[in-house]
Amino acid sequence: MLNRINSFVQKLGFVSHRSVMISVFPAMVFLITLDVILRYIFNAPIPWSQDLSGLLLLIGFFGSLQHSWNEGRQMRMSVIYDRFRGIWRKAADIITLLAGMLFFGMLGYQCLRDIPGMIRTSEAGMSLKIPLWPFKAFIGLLSVLVFFQLVLIFLRFFAKTMKKEDEGWIQSS
Repeated sequence: MLNRINSFVQKLGFVSHRSVMISVFPAMVFLITLDVILRYIFNAPIPWSQDLSGLLLLIGFFGSLQHSWNEGRQMRMSVIYDRFRGIWRKAADIITLLAGMLFFGMLGYQCLRDIPGMIRTSEAGMSLKIPLWPFKAFIGLLSVLVFFQLVLIFLRFFAKTMKKEDEGWIQSS
């Protein structure tokens, strides 16, 4: 049962990553290129391009976050971590998982909690006058997804630990 849930959550992360890579990053490259050309050649910058580029960057980062964790491409202190063995490596894994669960759980909770207030006050960007709540909802939902992925990894980690398996760094697969 846990493996099927884990597989489903991994597929959601992969779909999110693919969607971002196909749509968001090319749009960001196009927007930045267009703004640079208009700004420095024609002296006519797009006033809202930096706001939109920042929002697209956030979408790109959070859209690919879970997939990068699943693939083991997250940032870590390999110089230190690779020296750990046995109980120290397991302790580092547990601390990493707990910190990730705390961070992404709280981030997701707070983002989703703020949305009704953002809708009520019609919160929008400075120069880009579009509502910001859909971006916050996207970040909140993906943070919750990463949180659940880490919980699943944590449960699998302890299931393996009970069987006395020592595989080192915790990955979702």
